[in-house]
Order: sequence, then structure tokens, then C-alpha cells
Amino acid sequence: MISPLAAHAQTHSMEPSAPARQLLGDPPVATQEQMEESLKKDIVAFSRAYSRANDSMESATDVAPVSGFTIDTTNRNSTIAGYHNYYMASEGYEGLDGFDGDVVNCVPGTLSADFQNKTLRRINYYRAQVGLPSDIYFDAAKSEKCQKAAIVMAYEDRISHFPETNFPDSPCIDQDVIDAAAAANLSLGSYGPGSIDGLITDDGSNNAVVGHRRWLLYPRSKEMGNGATPANGSYPYDISAGEYPYINVVWVIGDFKAPSAAQTVAWPNEGFVPWQLVPNEGATYPRWSYSYPNADFSGASVSMTQGSTVIPVTQEALASGYGDNTIVWRPSGIPNVAPESDTTYTITITGITDAPFTSVTYDVTVVDPYSLNDSPVVTGPAEPVSGVETIYNFSAVDQAEAYEASIIEASAGSWTEGAEDNPAPSIIDETDASYDLISSEYVATGSKSFHLATPDFEDQSFEIDRIVIPQQGSQINFKYRRFWMHPNTKLRVELSLDDGASYEILYTIDGQNASGSSGDWDPEFIAAVVQVPAIYVDTLAKLRFRLESTGTIYPGSDKNLGLYLDDISVSNSLEATNSTVVPLEANANSFGITPVAANQQYYLQVRAQLGGHWFRHGDSLITTSTSAASSPFPIITSPSTATGEQGTIFTYDITASNSPISYGASGLPPGSSLNSNTGQITGAIAPGNYNDITISATNAAGTGNAPLTIHILTGYETAVNSDYPGLGGPDEDDDADGVVNILELAILGMDPTTPDVSRMPSATLSENDFVLTVHKSGIHGIDYSIEGTADLTPLSWSTNDLTVLTDDESMLEVSYPKNLSDKYFLRLNATQNDDTTLEP
Repeated sequence: MISPLAAHAQTHSMEPSAPARQLLGDPPVATQEQMEESLKKDIVAFSRAYSRANDSMESATDVAPVSGFTIDTTNRNSTIAGYHNYYMASEGYEGLDGFDGDVVNCVPGTLSADFQNKTLRRINYYRAQVGLPSDIYFDAAKSEKCQKAAIVMAYEDRISHFPETNFPDSPCIDQDVIDAAAAANLSLGSYGPGSIDGLITDDGSNNAVVGHRRWLLYPRSKEMGNGATPANGSYPYDISAGEYPYINVVWVIGDFKAPSAAQTVAWPNEGFVPWQLVPNEGATYPRWSYSYPNADFSGASVSMTQGSTVIPVTQEALASGYGDNTIVWRPSGIPNVAPESDTTYTITITGITDAPFTSVTYDVTVVDPYSLNDSPVVTGPAEPVSGVETIYNFSAVDQAEAYEASIIEASAGSWTEGAEDNPAPSIIDETDASYDLISSEYVATGSKSFHLATPDFEDQSFEIDRIVIPQQGSQINFKYRRFWMHPNTKLRVELSLDDGASYEILYTIDGQNASGSSGDWDPEFIAAVVQVPAIYVDTLAKLRFRLESTGTIYPGSDKNLGLYLDDISVSNSLEATNSTVVPLEANANSFGITPVAANQQYYLQVRAQLGGHWFRHGDSLITTSTSAASSPFPIITSPSTATGEQGTIFTYDITASNSPISYGASGLPPGSSLNSNTGQITGAIAPGNYNDITISATNAAGTGNAPLTIHILTGYETAVNSDYPGLGGPDEDDDADGVVNILELAILGMDPTTPDVSRMPSATLSENDFVLTVHKSGIHGIDYSIEGTADLTPLSWSTNDLTVLTDDESMLEVSYPKNLSDKYFLRLNATQNDDTTLEP
């Protein structure tokens, strides 16, 4: 029997056309004469537009660059970083438009700088991805005209390059609208960066020539403009009620750059490209294209292969007038999912004329921009010693901007989530606020369970807020009971290996109420057991239950809609009980851990950041701490810090337990070396702090290592520590006598803690010269110099007229001929150096 609710629910299947109104107009056409005519305005237009563009962008809070960037598509990680740095930085634009116009009353209004920045960045991203300069800017005057055109088309709920013809009675049309419509790419049903995606994809039966794409990726493009309206209301729109659709108008024709060297433009581009952007089976017409100026493709033929597999292609009819000449084809069977591994397609085009070549072959490699091929691998001792810092190394990731090391303590996992009040569930509720995830309507055990329903077409989910570490034989156990749950609604049991950033489906339970009868309900809870695949063993995983709508749903969240889950657990597994995250710089290659006790299991892993995105951790190194008494390999016992002085030989001896037979050290400062037999580090080292040193000792059982920091004091620091503890920096004047500390320390007999400026050296007069004599204090690492001037102007100080009489370890003496000027001034400079010369 079908209840009234179920009968009503059956009428709510998804309307295919409503949410996907990515409608594009026929792309604007320009003749070669129009292109060349536009060049006459280049100089004036560039000056005007560049100034306006800079003014409009300076107020933006969106800090990612909108132009001027490059992407090396021959480098996988550069391509991935570019996707996150520039493409993903243009996401989140919905609601940021700042639109303040009035469609009904023909008020164009304005758009926020953030929204325009994101749109412009999306355009420049695609251009950088195909190897073009990302130097497009929005001209303010063109954007104003585009905004007027957007208002007109929103009012009409239609787009047209000829609004004066297609809707002549529209109250908002003027010449600006006509000009913008004729020169722009138009989108209905999307705006901002989303519309740029649609224009690049160029799906639909009327876009076989991919004219929108060709204009956005035209090599000679320089300035564009953009206008848009957000949607108000829902489809179908009623303008009399103030409702209207998303519209985007991006000016693409006119004011081009002068012709330069011919350039190929292929989409998808040669090299690496994120799979989300590749025209694939997710589009009705997955069009690929190849452009070259003035090339004749009338006799050309396209073929594609993926390894040894031939990819069927359908060539589209040729058309000129849209940027450069282009050949377009539709490959068959390009997957609309993330590739499990990089997938390379080889494209060959033959029969090309009127070009420097008659054929071309290139590769397009489709990648998942959320997956690295070179995640960091941690190496080091399997048994770190409690109470002793142990250093672990990890492999570098190309293009990495930073790293994070995670030190995870693991113990046996023993828990059950049943939605009960005590203990409170360890979950993250991601369900709609219109209903409660935790329910007492139907339960397997206890008094409560988890309820997932479908109030709309959005996924409903909750995460178990624990980090699970599957072992061999691990199983996910739970109980479920389905009520009105359409077969197109699926319960997904999922695991995440990147702390919830993405999930992988392990198990699916379909709905079963296609008839809408309550007789199809599960009469009682059903026990489910999901075997965790071996590939997840010893990974750090999060568990999620997600209700996904793949078509028709029973909308609502009443107690008899959806399904209930209870008694969730993971058997034969470990759980992360404590986690420490260590931030690391891009040039780091190691980190240290100090176990507090023996017999603690640790999972050590590192993840890399590219393009501001944190990627999945590399495989864990599993370790178990041991006590110092039971460790068979050497344990470093020498200090973790060492100090030396400038101008003296630095010496440090590595010492360790358990009879080492050899020693090692990495990251030693220049000028130093290790005797691997004795463990002694020696050398003349320049002043500074050296933090990235790892020392080690080895015996037959293995190697123990530890960090070492070396601080080499400057001569100034040595003198201060020895004679004036607490003295300020070299450029400070602790005794306030007008002479900075370093000068007082540099001159024999002066005291930086007592005002004694009268003891500064002064010039003496001989028969023909002035002579200045400075007695050096003997501090190492000080450069002395004397300069002169006749007029005290800042730039006049020099050594040109001075003669150095003496310059040795104890004295600097210079002279100045008194007959060269009526007056003359001398000054003494004392500066620190990095000299490693040893004192005699």
C-alpha cells in the first residue's frame, strides 16, 4: 500500500534541465579586417585599460595572483600546484559577486573586485595551462558595457549576440549593450568562473566550432571585460516577480596584441592536465581542439590512442572567424572519473596545409590533481629509544612549499558508536539542519540510532571522529534498517586517507522502495560486515557513512524516510590515540621524535603542501619504542648543542653507547669535517647557527642518530660573553656616549659600558699631513676602515685622498695631505665579517 507521503514523494524526480542551464550562445565572429582594425587602438587602449584594471583590482581582498603566473605542464607537480594555486583559488565565488544592480529597473550595478578577480584568474589559468601568457586584464569600460548587457539578458531570461533584433522591446537596451553582446561570450545559467569553465568546455549541439574556447584562448588577446548577474529566484524565472537567471557576459573581441610568432593552442593541452578539466564522457559533446594561425585543416585527419588502444574520434565541421583556425574532434570513452594512475593519450593530426608542418603528434597526460606520485617516504630506526631524540629522514617532493610530519601513537581500538547519550558519540554530523541525525524512533540496541534521510538532493553524511588503523582482517561492522529509500538512493560506506579531504567508497547499500510500498521496508535491522581491503592495512583512515542521491528520491526527513544505522565498530584494528604534528619548511628533510616510554607503537608519516593544498600522507613508518637498556644499537650520549668561536678551530666529539664502530654526520657547516673512525668533528667555521645537522653512530646491530646544533660566536659575541655579559648589540650604544658598542670594543682601551668618548683616537698634524692612528683591540672578525670628506655630505665620504701608512693586527694608520683643502674630516668604521682565518 502506498501512503499519501510516498505517492507524493514519487513525483519528485530530478528535472534534468533545471539545474544545468549551462547554455551558451553561438560564439561571436570576427573577420580578419576587424582583428587588424582593433590594433589601431592598441596603445591608447592599453594605457587606459591597464590603469583602470589596476584601480579595480587593488581593493580586492582575494590575495592570490590573478595574472602573471606560469605553469610548467611538462612537470606533473607544477601542473598540480598550478591547479590549486590558480584554478581552485577562483572557487568559492558564489555569493561574493556583490551585485548591487536592479534588473527589473535597468540599473546595471557593479560587481565586487573579489568576484572579478576570481573570474579573471580563471581565464588566465586556462591560458597559462595551454602555454599562453597569463596577462589578460579587464578593461573597466568594457566591463561596464558587459554589465549593462547582462542586465538586459537577465531581464529577458535569454542570451543573444543581437539583442536589438531578438528582443527589441527590452527597456534596457542601448548602444553599449549592443556593442558588448556582439563582442562577448555569453552564458545563461552560470556566472563568473563557472561560466568560464562552460565556455572552455563548449558543450552543446550549437558549439561544434568551440568558438567560445577559441576566443578565450586566442594568443593575441590582451584585454577583456566582464559583467554578470546572480540568479534571483528559481527556474522557471518570472521577471514580473523580480526573478531572473544567472548571466555572464565576457568581452573577448577587439584591442588585440600585434601579431607575433605563430603559436599552437591545444585543448586539452600537451603535457599534464587535471582530469576535471578534460572534455570527457561527463559532457554531451566532449570536444578536443587544436589551433594554429592560418593553418588549413580542410584535408586534415585526427587519430587518438591510449597505449595500444585506439580511441574512436568524430571530427566536427570546420569554421573560421573564431580566433585562429582550429580543428575540433570528439573522442569517445574518455572517463569522467579520477584516473587511478596517470593516463596518456597520443593525438596525431595529419594532412595539415598552409603551416610549417603537415602533421603533428603530441601527448596529453590526464592526472588526478589530488594525488601525488612522489609522496614523502620516511626512513629511520624501527626502535626509537625512550628519552632520546631520534632523527627520521624523508624523501623530498618536487615543488613542495612546506611539509608536515605526523607522529601518531597507536593502541588497540575497542569502541562502538551507537548514538547513545553516554558515552557521547564521537562523530562529525554533516547532515541537513532540518532534521536530527540521532533518533530514538528505530534502534537495534539501546535507545538511539543514527538516521539518514533525503530532505533534498544534497548528500547526507556523518563521520566517525576517530582515526582508525586497519590491520589484516579488519572489518567494519554495523546494523541498518531501510524504510522509504528509493533504489536511486545509495548508502556509501567510505574511508578517507587524507583526514577527510576525500573519501573512497568501500561498500554500497541500495534503497529498495521503487514501488513506494511500505511492504518493502526492512522488517528489522540487518547486520552488515564490510571487509577492509588489504591495501588499507596500516593506513590512517577516517570512516564515513554517506547517503547519496543518484536520481529520484523520496524527499523529506520523517521517521519512515531513509534508513537507520546502529552499533558501528571496526574489529581487528588499531586506533590513533594521540597525534603530534610538526610543521616543516620546504627545504626540510628530517624531523625528530623523543618517546616518553618504552613499548609505545608510533606511526610516522609526512605530507607535502603544493599550491596551498595539503596532500595525502606518504606511507607510514611503523616503529615501537624501546628502553635505553635494551637497545642493541648505539645511543648518542654527547650534547645536542655545541659552541665555537670565530677564528679558532671548532672541535666536537660524538659519543655513544654500545661500542660504535663508525660515526656519521650530515648537514655539517662548510669548513668542517668528520673523522668517521673517531667521531670527532673539526674545522674553521664561519660565525652563525647551524641547525640541520644529524650525527650518528653505528655498530653491528644498527645505527643510532641524533640532532646537533652548532653555534659559532662572532668575535664580538665572544668578547661580550667574556668581558661584558649582557651588553647589547653591536649597533647599540649601551653607555650613551655617542659611540656604538662595536666601535668601543674595536678600539684598544675603550669601555662600552662607561662614557669615554674622549678616549676616541684623534688626528695629529705632521709637517705636511694629518694622521689618524687607531690601536686595534684584537677582537677577531672586525674589519677596520677610515674614510674622509671635505664637506660632510653623505655621499662624499671616501678613501680617495687617504694613504694607508700601517694596517696590521694591532694598528691602522692613515694620512691626508693638509694642502688639499682648508678643512677635512675623518671617520672610523668597524664592521663584523665572516672570516674563518685562524688567529696566529
